[in-house]
Amino acid sequence: MNKTAKKKTTNDSAEVQLTQLFCRNGCLRLPNETRQQEGHAKYKKGYEVRLVAYSKTELNKIRRLLRQTGFDLGNPYQKGPRMVQPVYGKEAAAKFGEILLAHEEADIASHIASLKRNQVFVALLDDHKKDQ
Repeated sequence: MNKTAKKKTTNDSAEVQLTQLFCRNGCLRLPNETRQQEGHAKYKKGYEVRLVAYSKTELNKIRRLLRQTGFDLGNPYQKGPRMVQPVYGKEAAAKFGEILLAHEEADIASHIASLKRNQVFVALLDDHKKDQ
């Protein structure tokens, strides 16, 4: 097996693991375009992917998987007994959305179906595809 094939297999495995972690208790925050026109001081919500870890070990795994798939990491933060690893930005949210759709499996189908019904999510992916 050449290095390129090995790297693709490793990335595919990382993407599947990220998809499973996201569907367990992750969150994809998409902004309300109408509210964003109010200005930054009133509405500060942007694009964000959140993956939740139950332990420091799991947080380190999530961070490794995200780096392996080419994401820039935000600073993790504590939320109750759990830790959250955010990934910020429109392009990152679109890339993560594409990973979710690429690894659509029966056990996550209902989660993906709800994302596909979200018009902001669909528009985000369409914009991302046009930019590539």
